[in-house]
Amino acid sequence: MVDTPGLVALLTRYRQRRDVGWIRGEEGTAAIGLDLPEMHAVGEPIPVTVHLRQVPSDVSRHPVFATLTPSGDDLAEPVEVTLDWAADRRLFTGELPGQPEGLFDVRICARAVPAAGDLSAQDTIAVVGP
Repeated sequence: MVDTPGLVALLTRYRQRRDVGWIRGEEGTAAIGLDLPEMHAVGEPIPVTVHLRQVPSDVSRHPVFATLTPSGDDLAEPVEVTLDWAADRRLFTGELPGQPEGLFDVRICARAVPAAGDLSAQDTIAVVGP
């Protein structure tokens, strides 16, 4: 037979757990959708496309920034650009300046997004020579 009190306690603990859908960006959780190719040619501009997902209000007037720094170099001066709102596509776009060969971290920040607060995302890209 099943240990009914033990089963009830187990089910009660399970129902009190936080849903993990937020990890996948599901169920109304605000998140940044980042479209950033992983490899770029030396010196070529780096296109960045950002979509603020699951945000219930108009975000066109909220600034979104892209910051580029060499990976593993905490002393390097970051390059920061403000992304432009593309109303026809309902997302933010921009370009980071071309870089020399190496690995670079790209960080996206959107501050004080209505109903979401501060949002950020980060990815690493490779800049490669011919």
